[in-house]
Amino acid sequence: MPPPVVELDVSAHQANVRLFSCPIWDVGLGEASLANVDEVRTFVVDKRRREHLSGRWLLEQVLREFMRVDASLVMVIRDEHRAPSLTYINGVWVRTPLPSISIAHSQGRAFVAVGPAD
Repeated sequence: MPPPVVELDVSAHQANVRLFSCPIWDVGLGEASLANVDEVRTFVVDKRRREHLSGRWLLEQVLREFMRVDASLVMVIRDEHRAPSLTYINGVWVRTPLPSISIAHSQGRAFVAVGPAD
């Protein structure tokens, strides 16, 4: 059973950023549609795979439940420093700005921060 997604109150520090968290759990690759299959296959350590997939699963839940973004229309790309961002998949003609994102994990939890579009 998927874990609960909680929103953490960071409004005193970042008025325009929302932060969400869930425990790291054993997410199947098919349950994390925003994960890149080729990237996940390169992970040698199971802990890294679980952290990565939990973060991507959490991002998908946040987009759907809290941001009202159809996660099936977007994908995660990385910049030259490997920082993630969202873009629409090829062939989608939606032009609604996508939120900026950050994905992290620490002490057994995954975190996703979402902010205004760049």
